[in-house]
Amino acid sequence: MLAIPLAQVPNQQISFNADGVLWTVKVYQAINHMCADISKNEVPVVSGVRCFGGVALMQYPYMYAPNLGNFIFDSDADWTEFGATCQLYYLEQSEISTFLNALSSGVI
Repeated sequence: MLAIPLAQVPNQQISFNADGVLWTVKVYQAINHMCADISKNEVPVVSGVRCFGGVALMQYPYMYAPNLGNFIFDSDADWTEFGATCQLYYLEQSEISTFLNALSSGVI
């Protein structure tokens, strides 16, 4: 599990390496919710996905095939809470179910 450091600003972009891939995540404020764009190795994977707590940002298996991880917020995304009560994580495939179980049981 890799915590993605987000600043408390409404529009931002971060790039990092994980699972042998250069990921770029852009998080931005829409009218009344946060959205994200995700690219891997500079190729767009998803654009304009809404950011809800406990819901993977890459929603379809082909987006993270064959064995890549996924991005999950631990609560509904609110840029004013980034780094405080709202965190974005990159989870490897083996970690996703454990994380979601912990989140639903209140451990996280």
